[in-house]
Amino acid sequence: MNWLLRVESLEYQAKRHQTAAVWLSLGPPCGRYYNGRESRSESGGSVTGKVYVSYAWSVEREKQIVEKLEAACQSRGIDFHRDIKRIGYGESIREFMDQLAAGDHVVLVLSDAYFKSSDCMYELKGVYERSQDEKAFRQRVHPIVVEGTRFRKVRERTPYLRHWEDEVTATKNELETIDRTYTQESQRELDDYAEFRRLIDRLFTILGDMNTLTEGIHVDSDFAALLDRINPKAADARTDAVGARQRRKDSQFLNAQRQEIRALLDKHAALRQAVSAKAAEICGDQAVGDGLAQLCDQPLDIVVDDVFYPAVVDVLKGVDGNDFEPIWRDAKDILFRLLLFAVKTDWVETLEARGQPLDLCFEVAVQTPGGIELGSARFRQMVPELNAEPGVSDVLGNDAMRLPKLETGWNDDFAVETVLSEVWNWVFPGEKGARLSAANLQKLRSRLARHEKQRSRHLYLPVPADQDDPWMRRELYGKVLEKLPSLTIIYVRSAQGESVLRVSDEIDFMDSVLGFLEIPRTIRNQPRH
Repeated sequence: MNWLLRVESLEYQAKRHQTAAVWLSLGPPCGRYYNGRESRSESGGSVTGKVYVSYAWSVEREKQIVEKLEAACQSRGIDFHRDIKRIGYGESIREFMDQLAAGDHVVLVLSDAYFKSSDCMYELKGVYERSQDEKAFRQRVHPIVVEGTRFRKVRERTPYLRHWEDEVTATKNELETIDRTYTQESQRELDDYAEFRRLIDRLFTILGDMNTLTEGIHVDSDFAALLDRINPKAADARTDAVGARQRRKDSQFLNAQRQEIRALLDKHAALRQAVSAKAAEICGDQAVGDGLAQLCDQPLDIVVDDVFYPAVVDVLKGVDGNDFEPIWRDAKDILFRLLLFAVKTDWVETLEARGQPLDLCFEVAVQTPGGIELGSARFRQMVPELNAEPGVSDVLGNDAMRLPKLETGWNDDFAVETVLSEVWNWVFPGEKGARLSAANLQKLRSRLARHEKQRSRHLYLPVPADQDDPWMRRELYGKVLEKLPSLTIIYVRSAQGESVLRVSDEIDFMDSVLGFLEIPRTIRNQPRH
């Protein structure tokens, strides 16, 4: 399916220091669209529901701060657009900068290059002049101070004051060498420089008084403080969705799984003996006690294939019908807990280090649907639940929802409603197809919040993150999250050798899991001797 709203891009260079602007949509877009671009308001009023980012391109090439900001916004489902994708060939750069100045929120990436850039200063001056007062200006701007940028003390500001004094003098001297008739546009540039010089000292005072945080703090926290300040309602909703549950350390969660494995093995002496015997073959002297607990840190593909599968098969072949089901049920439980150890610890620690409630929305790099289930379960600290459907080659999560199919010609509102209806059908299958009224939407929100708080179901919606398809736009799912803040959305990226699973071959590993889940069918189909 072709992406009907493809937007042309134009990379332009500023006359002195390259500048750019980015905006992030915080909700339904305002205005009308034509060929993928939003039309401007006829009244010329401020653009609501958008956040612009003003920064120097020369710094961005070195730091990639905006690139990292984009990733942080995507993880929250925030719509993110850069000017190079919004300003078409032949369109006005200055008009876009004026829209930025009128925006409700403006992120300022402050640097030495920024304060010496005529384009950046034009944007900063515009934001200041279009604010009702200094309090409103403080509320509208969200600064990020690039490392090494200093402007709080007088001696740190004077180089910038001197810079614009020199620009005014040099431009004035240049204009005096020509006939001043018909030079209104050139005079306007001189006037801009003079305004920069007039305002910059006051702007330094305001910005220097704000607790701006450094780029390192913003990047390390995925811009949590900045984005929460911009949209505190969404931040509160996501925090409430996670609930009052205190997240355990990952090591504590894994230790709890080891204890559960021991307890399950203690219920079935024959299974415990069989596992210990197979474990001894693999680990030798390390396989003491329950055997399997020592295997949690071994390569899981070997453990499943060479230890647990043959041990379970040997035991189940020798039991009566009444004993078969409870042993098989607990064997699956052991396997599912064991599979949690297949997820890389450093991946989990990276997500935990972000210091914000990302339990419900994160990215995972895997090759298989089963890999999504394992990565999500490990990070969300739940036991995975996998099933093997007859005739299907993939292992699937029991509560992994499916993306609905949609033909071309849709808009975002229709797409969001379609996704919400699909979630309703998955959560309430007995009322499949029911109209998603306001009351039903509230029921759905309440049920998802309860499942999340009680950890009663591992519901999630996997969304491919690297497919060029309108269904896969993160801003679309940002709008879904506004309706269902407790819905878990997992952005799935193709692993390409960087899977979050610590196995030599993820596809082969999940096939081993599939073979394990087919043990009852395999035993039933074996000929009797």
